Amino acid sequence: MAPGGSVLWTAQRIFEEPTDKAVGILKLWIHPKREAEATEEMITLLNDLSDYDVVRALGQLKEPKRHIWGQTTTKTNQLNINVIAETTTNGRWFIIKSLLDCGSTGSAVDRKWVERNDIPTRKAIIPSKYIMQTAAST
Repeated sequence: MAPGGSVLWTAQRIFEEPTDKAVGILKLWIHPKREAEATEEMITLLNDLSDYDVVRALGQLKEPKRHIWGQTTTKTNQLNINVIAETTTNGRWFIIKSLLDCGSTGSAVDRKWVERNDIPTRKAIIPSKYIMQTAAST
């Protein structure tokens, strides 16, 4: 058995305990500012993952959400920057005009742009609750 309080111990407890107790264990595990994410829905999602992915997901939940700050020269609150993005599968690079949104709760990319550029995709470990139907193409 994994040492108490470790990521492996937490994953095992979440899997074996009743849902209400598993939620309590998750609340103790994740970053304090992410406590609202410790829900029955999250327990179900974690229990449906492979052992490898649940460890990765718990690692993500242990970290605080990160925010990027920037300045804009326009009179709007919108900050557009050029980003160099590299695919993780074959190392292709793209220069992409991107919007940094300080009120954003997630990231999105235009599905048609991804398909046009033949970028391989995979299912997110913890999927977003918000699905972009359309986004501006770059």
